[in-house]
Amino acid sequence: MLAGISTRKYPLALEPVGEAVERQATSTSKLAVSRRFVTATAERLAELCARPVDETRWPIVMLDGVHLGEHLLAVALGVTDDGTKVPLGVVEGSTEHAAACGRLVADLVDRGLDAERGILFVIDGGKALSKAIRAAFGDQALIHRCRRHKERNVIGYLPEAERPLIERKLRAAWANPDADAAQRELEALARALDTKRPGAAASLREGLAHTLTVNRRGVAHPECALQRLRAHPVLARGDQPGRGHPRRQRGLGRIQDRPRKRTPGAPGSAGAVGPDRSPTLRR
Repeated sequence: MLAGISTRKYPLALEPVGEAVERQATSTSKLAVSRRFVTATAERLAELCARPVDETRWPIVMLDGVHLGEHLLAVALGVTDDGTKVPLGVVEGSTEHAAACGRLVADLVDRGLDAERGILFVIDGGKALSKAIRAAFGDQALIHRCRRHKERNVIGYLPEAERPLIERKLRAAWANPDADAAQRELEALARALDTKRPGAAASLREGLAHTLTVNRRGVAHPECALQRLRAHPVLARGDQPGRGHPRRQRGLGRIQDRPRKRTPGAPGSAGAVGPDRSPTLRR
């Protein structure tokens, strides 16, 4: 699959074994390979969705909607104290509405997800996700808006020439450990955009406070503490496994927790979501 070969074209990847062997090979038909793959993945998915989650501390849980062809999946990704990322669950839905998101969160609760010590939920801004989280965990849940999504939404209203400046201002504000000062900077930026770019200004104001949740929890350097979650595709990338053509999925190795050289001012260097180690959140 990762080589870009579908189950019905697998013979292209086989080595020559001779006509005698090929005549006797009856268990490698296209349908047999396809059925075996479907059966194996269904079993693994069932195991994933039934696995207890109460044996591990999950200080951060990432929730997002992932499109696979005509399907939309609500996906949960847990982050341990040492920064390890683990898929926790998935629920299929037609849209990212409260019903599908509510099922996913309720399933995590049934399997033992405990927010007594607090959980930072990182979401892309969908109101349904926030509603489901609040209904299940109340004030024990901290909601943080994915800055990468917010940045994309804002600059999507801007012409190409204006985007670099606005990106720098957004990231500089989010990097400020003083949450009140950071919010004032973002509000000032929204006012500056009001006259000529009202769409960008409205997008920035929507859910603005939730982009500063980590700053308000007392994390000294939020731009560093939120650095490496962005390497996982669920929230930050558009080439998730199974999305698009397999040949284009060359960034799968970046899911691993390995250091990467950062270029000052590079996309996501100060505003994206991801810790080197999960930050200790002060409630």
